[in-house]
Amino acid sequence: MASTASKMFCVKISDDMLTATLALTPDALPGTSVSVDDITAEVNSLKIILQKDAQQAIQKFVEKTKDNQIPQPIVIAQGTAPIHEKDGSIETLFDKKTTPQDSPPKNENAQQAAKNSQANNKPATPENANQSHYERSTIISVGKNAPILHIHPPTKGQDGIDVFGNPIPRRTGAEAKINLGPNVRRQGDQVYADCEGRVNFQNNRVWVDTNLDIPEDVDFSIGNIEFTGDVNVGKNILDCFKVHSRSNILVRGFIEAAEVHAEKSLTCLGGITSKEKGTVHAGEDIISKYITNANVKVGRDVIVQSEIVNCQLDCGGKVIIENGPLVGGHTIATNGIKVKILGSEAGVPTLVDVGIDQSLREKCFRYAEEIDKKRAFIQKGLQAVTPLLAYLKQLNSDQKKNAAKIIQNIRKLEEEINEMTAELRRAVDIPTSDKAPEIEVLGAVFADVTLRFPRLEAKIIEPLKGPVKFTTKTVEEIRRIVAIDNSGYMQTLRLSVSQDEFWETVDRLLNPQQNDL
Repeated sequence: MASTASKMFCVKISDDMLTATLALTPDALPGTSVSVDDITAEVNSLKIILQKDAQQAIQKFVEKTKDNQIPQPIVIAQGTAPIHEKDGSIETLFDKKTTPQDSPPKNENAQQAAKNSQANNKPATPENANQSHYERSTIISVGKNAPILHIHPPTKGQDGIDVFGNPIPRRTGAEAKINLGPNVRRQGDQVYADCEGRVNFQNNRVWVDTNLDIPEDVDFSIGNIEFTGDVNVGKNILDCFKVHSRSNILVRGFIEAAEVHAEKSLTCLGGITSKEKGTVHAGEDIISKYITNANVKVGRDVIVQSEIVNCQLDCGGKVIIENGPLVGGHTIATNGIKVKILGSEAGVPTLVDVGIDQSLREKCFRYAEEIDKKRAFIQKGLQAVTPLLAYLKQLNSDQKKNAAKIIQNIRKLEEEINEMTAELRRAVDIPTSDKAPEIEVLGAVFADVTLRFPRLEAKIIEPLKGPVKFTTKTVEEIRRIVAIDNSGYMQTLRLSVSQDEFWETVDRLLNPQQNDL
């Protein structure tokens, strides 16, 4: 501190020039005489600007010395500290679910996740583990025109004033630096995404990727993925993880018991092994080395290199297996099947179903539930209105209105039923036309394979050697399932009693009177 002193008192000025303090010198003794004029002269010589009420404080200071007291130091001048500006900052506006530092170590399993949950004083339950780790994703997806960043300007500051009345300059803040990469734009203080995709923000550089590249496994270090663009996985998708894409998915390794949905196509270079737990859906095509124990739904074609084993497969197009068998499970292929082997020598029950889209099946069962409810309401209404109609002339006006209302509701329900059954009739008439799909087998068909075509079903009793095609033909004015070999020889298969609940439901809905007989 700077100071100036007489024999009796001193005025000290702080290093930051913001405070001037009056005090007795260390050698001063009780009874020391100090005058206001001396202190004022000293302050004036230092060019200190006294603060408000400083003269009164000095007077009290002097009076204490006259009363043989040693007064405590007092502040006689106080400056104003500068308000320094803070640098501009960047605020993230996207929803960052987690950070890499928050993610568990690579390959940590659900059991370890539960242990970690206990360590955090939370119950170790499967739900807790799933929420803690499977759902914690480092992948941040944004929509087109979504705000990504807000750029805050430097804060406003103010210069200070020292005890001499001189200004103390404030420190000015720097503008936040932002480097715009691909697919982003800045408007004013905000940065927006120009497309859907993954937002990246590193070292003050921001950009949006339309594709998502994961070089390793989809595991706890990545978490579940829900992405708008293409997803490329360098290795495997592990058990219990979810990968959803509104575009295409490419997996260079395996898909385990995971939930994988692509709104366009899915390609798995390794293979799909879902352990009867995972689900694999694609809006367009699925291409894989093999598929086993999986629940698969695909809008167009399924193309597999080696085998499909024990799957529940719903295919809106055609199922093609280039070099191996289709064994077990239930395969629905609207446009047909082409395989090397159908069934197995061990006689594993195998059901293949062609010609009827699964979505039509689902609509039929949904309509059945709705129509049954409407028919029940109609029956209840008829039971209520029939006695009234028998004594129509004896009814009062309110009873006649009630009867008319019941009849009106019955007619409305009948119209709705007629519309639904007409739509269903149009839909099922198409698959039963002469343009029936084919089941083509290049190698062999084994016993215990059941072939279903629209309204027809046959079970293979003895193995058949390929190449052979199964389709439907009208033989002696009766529609039959036939097997046609390479030479053109046609063999009529013996039909079996259909176990397909779909057609039973269709007949019940379209011909209710016949079912009542």
